[in-house]
Amino acid sequence: MGMNRHCAEGTTGAQSVFRARMEAQCKQIDQYRLRVMRGECRYLSKDQAALEWIDRYADTFVPCNHK
Repeated sequence: MGMNRHCAEGTTGAQSVFRARMEAQCKQIDQYRLRVMRGECRYLSKDQAALEWIDRYADTFVPCNHK
């Protein structure tokens, strides 16, 4: 418990924003993977989906703030 508490207390605002952005991107990558599988009948591993998604969408990705 002490380690987790220390890490949480040491998190900066910038780290929190970065983490939230990464989590949002991971959700988008999972949705992309399913969309490709359903729409193109093409199976992608999580790594393959991440590489494709990053190549296509990372530059224009703007996460929604739901706070």
